[in-house]
Order: sequence, then C-alpha cells, then structure tokens
Amino acid sequence: MYRSLSPWLPDMRWLVLGATGLLGPAFLTAIASRGELAIPAARSGASVAVDITDLNALGECLEAWKPDGVINCAALADLTACEKDPCAAYTVNARPLAVLAAWSNHNQRPLVHISTDQMMSGSGAFAQSEDTLASFPNEYARSKYAGEAFALTSPFALIARTNIVGAAKGFGAQMLKALREKEPLTLFDDYYTSPVHIGAMAEVTLRLSQMGAHGVFNVAGSSVASKADFAMALAARLGINCDWAGFASATTIAPARNLGLGLNVAKAENLLGQQMPDLADCVDALAMEVGL
Repeated sequence: MYRSLSPWLPDMRWLVLGATGLLGPAFLTAIASRGELAIPAARSGASVAVDITDLNALGECLEAWKPDGVINCAALADLTACEKDPCAAYTVNARPLAVLAAWSNHNQRPLVHISTDQMMSGSGAFAQSEDTLASFPNEYARSKYAGEAFALTSPFALIARTNIVGAAKGFGAQMLKALREKEPLTLFDDYYTSPVHIGAMAEVTLRLSQMGAHGVFNVAGSSVASKADFAMALAARLGINCDWAGFASATTIAPARNLGLGLNVAKAENLLGQQMPDLADCVDALAMEVGL
C-alpha cells in the first residue's frame, strides 16, 4: 500500500541500527551522498553503542539522539544460530521492532525495517509479490516475519524484503573468494533468489521512504536466478571458467529453507518509475566493489 504519510525533513537525521553489518555501511554511504546525517549505531564498533535486545537501552538511545528516522539493519541472520537458539532469534529479529514501531508511531517519523525473502513459499524461478502466503521452514524466517508484524503497528513503517549481496561478507564474499582462489565449489541449481547489491538496495529504499512508501515492499533484483546462475554470471564477469565446480540440490542444506525465494519488484518499480537492477547489474556492482 502507498500513501504519502512519511514526513521527510530537509536535513534528515537517520539512526542506522546494525551500522557495522553488511548492509549498514551501504546505508551510511547512501545517506551521506544525499547530504543527510547518518548516526551509526551497533552493539560495538560504531559511534553509538546500543544493544537492541536491551529494550530500555534502545528506548534511551532514541530519546537521546532524537532522530528524524530510523533504519533497522540489525539482525541475527545466521540460520543455524537461529535454529539453535530461537529465543535469541526472536529477541534480535522481532522484539526490538515493538519499541521502534511505538517510537515511529508516537513521533510520526519513518521507520525502515530490513526484512528477508526467507518466508517466501514458492518454488522454482518465479517472482512472488508482497501478498504471497508466508511459510516458515526455519526460525530465522519465523522471527523476521514476527519483526515485520511488530513494525507494521506503525503506519509510518516501511518493510523492505530483500536478498542482498556485498563483498564484505555473506554469499557475495564467499563466491568472490571461491572463484578467485579456485576453492572447492558446490553450486545449487534449484535454489532461487532475486539478488541485489547492497549499494542499490540502500539507495532505492531511501527513495521509497522519501516518497512516503509504507507497508511491505520487495526491494530486490528484477531477475530470479538460481545460486548456480549467480555464481556463473559472476565467474563470467571476472573472466573465470568455473569448470571445477560441482552441482547439488539445496535440499541437502541444513537448516531447511524454502527454495523458491524470487521476489516480484513491480510494486517498487511502479512507484519509483524505474526498473530495479537485474542479475548482470548485481554481479557487476559486486565486482566493482572489489576493484574488478
């Protein structure tokens, strides 16, 4: 749903939670490029130290800094860790959103919450809309969906479902290292996502928020590609023949996960009046991030 609800001030001051993760630094860069102020916050390593699982501390942080908007990139994204400790998954991925949503609603200020594609219930190379029935094969998906529900109690909240890649950590970093160093490589040809580079994701999400978007938006790549497709596209971009790689089914991965995570980005594209980056754009941005 779209209505112009979110107030946007000329000199926005954004509190970025999870500022030291994969996506947080991309938001810091995107905010600075707009001439706005980013307040980096994380449990450690950032200008503002705050543990979002300490709800009192989170409330005190909001009161002390009085931001014009909050971007929540903080998450426990390790699926195995979430399975081992569902309580930790809930206290990081869900419960803090109740505090953030209450702050957003009371102050009528934008809350941008970064969510995931992991609750998508499809199969194969299909792009699914924001209204697709959710499915919860693991605790990570369950806790992130609960976080969305808390966030949506504020009419000023924008939930961005995505599948990000970057060179610092995660799948993008793993693929870059494996391809460049010719490490053993298993490619999954039945596990589909809509990958988008962290830089493009941050820029688009800020634009959506500025335009007053609220509710759930898929902010991802316009291509639905298997993990194998991604690796081979990246290899081609790097000029590498990955003929040593093997193929396998992602049904062998633990914890269990949905394998059809493609995201339909038409809602975001229609509001923005532009197309989201495709697979080629994504791997090109990933390669350029490391100077290739």
